[in-house]
Amino acid sequence: MTRTALVTGASSGIGRATALALARDGAAVACAYASNDAGAKETVELIQDAGGEAAAFGGDVSDETQVKDLFRQLRDWREAPLVLVN
Repeated sequence: MTRTALVTGASSGIGRATALALARDGAAVACAYASNDAGAKETVELIQDAGGEAAAFGGDVSDETQVKDLFRQLRDWREAPLVLVN
């Protein structure tokens, strides 16, 4: 079963680099972002263009309600063991 990695801040910088590295290692990557929708979508495109699996998920991880919603969305997207990179 393919691992699923949730990477917060995947829209740029260290988060993007981490998401790309996990995708190269074979993980399906959930690219979480708080406000940079365009950056997260760009990260997803980079992963998909390289043959990987990825999706963008918006939400503020400092808000418990949004975190619960994020994990519900993730379960709908992929049923797989989850690695969290925060």
